[in-house]
Amino acid sequence: MKIVPPAIAGSLMILAATLTLVAEYLSRPDIGAFGVIFVAIFVASQWEKMPNAGKGFAIGAFLLVGVAFLSEDPVRLIITGFERGVFMTAFLVFLGFIRAAADDSNIVRRCGEFLLSQKPGARYSAFWTGGTMFGAIISVGCLNLFGAMVTAANTLESAGGDERVRQIRARRSTIALMRGFTSSLLWSPMSITLAVVLKSLPGVRWPWVLTIGAGIALLQLGFGWLIDRLTHPTPASGVPVFQSSERWTVFLFPAVLIAAIFFIGSGLENIYNVTLATGVMTGAPVVTLIWLATQATKRPSVKIAPHMSRSLIRFAREVVPNYRMEVTILSTAGFAGAVIASFLKPEMVASALEWSSTPAFLFPALVIAVVIIGGLLGLNAIITVMILGGALPDPAAFGVSPVILATAYLAAWGLTVGSSPVAMSTLIIGNLNQRSGATVGLAWNGIYTIVGFLTASIILGFAVSAGAFL
Repeated sequence: MKIVPPAIAGSLMILAATLTLVAEYLSRPDIGAFGVIFVAIFVASQWEKMPNAGKGFAIGAFLLVGVAFLSEDPVRLIITGFERGVFMTAFLVFLGFIRAAADDSNIVRRCGEFLLSQKPGARYSAFWTGGTMFGAIISVGCLNLFGAMVTAANTLESAGGDERVRQIRARRSTIALMRGFTSSLLWSPMSITLAVVLKSLPGVRWPWVLTIGAGIALLQLGFGWLIDRLTHPTPASGVPVFQSSERWTVFLFPAVLIAAIFFIGSGLENIYNVTLATGVMTGAPVVTLIWLATQATKRPSVKIAPHMSRSLIRFAREVVPNYRMEVTILSTAGFAGAVIASFLKPEMVASALEWSSTPAFLFPALVIAVVIIGGLLGLNAIITVMILGGALPDPAAFGVSPVILATAYLAAWGLTVGSSPVAMSTLIIGNLNQRSGATVGLAWNGIYTIVGFLTASIILGFAVSAGAFL
């Protein structure tokens, strides 16, 4: 559909996202499901540029509509599936609004300079911090953003003419960046992972989920740093380091940004009885507009209104169309999760678990393993989590708190996007280092993934044994 200009295509997705937001506040899922029309037009308009995998997902979703008619209540199932699919894309679009301000932000460049100026001993923790903070704000876009900075600054000259040193620098910096991003999925209230989990486990006590997730994320920082040091000992020779006058305080701004969106989202949740994800979807554009206005006030020759309009038009015209693959995967996963889960009755799953005699304390490990293995086989984590979320019975029935199950989903998702050969994150890091996604996910990040799996499984298994949060 070449007749749809990029700006119109992007605007259609923003319209679909707005319908979803209205539907959430009015408790009218049918209004949200109506947005699938605009999502379908958007996907069709991007078909020529769509990777083959994305086309496969879209065709699969179309076929699943026919499967839905085999259910007991096909109309209700299709509306539910459409609403879930559009909701996922709406979350992506509204959180993506932050890119409208971040792409033209001086503070982002300053944060990047600070990361690049760190000595080898502190570089891992610095890049992990940058990855996890900006991963919470601009999601996987932080890998492209800071990865490009690493590539530009990490020249052969800056490495003292040693190509091996240059390659090791690039690998260590970008892997730390990726691990920081994947850890953000454990604690960030703005991640798509939390939105999916809240849809799968409505009413779950998310403050506890994010608190436990933050603890696991800090442990990931610790053992990730140790693996980095053991794998790449600090060189004895003094190789020149990128110079910058920036200090740690440069990260105060993104920290305030995250806090502002979180508090707006939490406040709206309490006032209007919506989910945290819906509140965050509302808060992100508000904070973005304030950020854009602040940028304009610091530039004497720039007026606020024109600056805001230019940035938002650029977002609709350039950024949203580039979400074509993500929109296709998220919308398909939301719909597929609802349809497939409708045929996997919770009673059937409960009987299978009872038949297998799986101890309750091993259940989190089982869930994490299923999601990771699915990722290694090329299955997107969102599809696995949404199917599990719809098919599993009330976890409390077999001795597992919904809080623990939700945290297991977050941990599994983070480990999967850092290990799957076809995950966006491993492909981006592979491209920056001229390596395949399989090399990044399995060879470079394999040990980290195994340690992360064991750590999360032990912590959550112990919590189950202690009867926590039941």
